[in-house]
Amino acid sequence: MRIQKTPQGKFRIADGPRFVEFDKDRYEDLFFAVPVDATAFYRLLTEAVCESEATRTVMVAMIQALPSMEAGLKDLQDQIAKCKP
Repeated sequence: MRIQKTPQGKFRIADGPRFVEFDKDRYEDLFFAVPVDATAFYRLLTEAVCESEATRTVMVAMIQALPSMEAGLKDLQDQIAKCKP
């Protein structure tokens, strides 16, 4: 998964063709929470930050597609820490 800031000022987490976007406020929830353990980060992503069931479903699918959930979520946290809101 990769994180990028869009020209519209949103933040996108993408994995190939799948992606979710967050506005600045939701992204700040992630940015100021990291680093945390993988379980807490998973809950933050899927329960607190994803606003809709559709977004949550896409996020869970991207996480489940990771070769290693723990390593993939740590990598995503590292990217978030480098991508300031």
